[in-house]
Amino acid sequence: MPYQIPFEFPHLDPSDDPAEELVEAFELFMELWAKLGSFRAKHQSDRVLTALIDHQRRQLEIGGLLLSLESDLRNDKPDRVSRKEPLHAPSK
Repeated sequence: MPYQIPFEFPHLDPSDDPAEELVEAFELFMELWAKLGSFRAKHQSDRVLTALIDHQRRQLEIGGLLLSLESDLRNDKPDRVSRKEPLHAPSK
């Protein structure tokens, strides 16, 4: 199974698409992710570079996650936020 880039997201509902600046940020993250991966493949024998690249890729993953959360918060509609039922069943 081929490795999937972690910044891909499906378009299920166009009204829930992230803002254009967030889409551009995701595209930049995907480009950096791919470049780091190809650079890592060329320099697998250098442990210091490999560790540095792995660290940078983890930082990109965290940044992508934060951008994804920001996008979700921006797109939240009031009917999704207000719930009448509790999230957890009350313990007896």
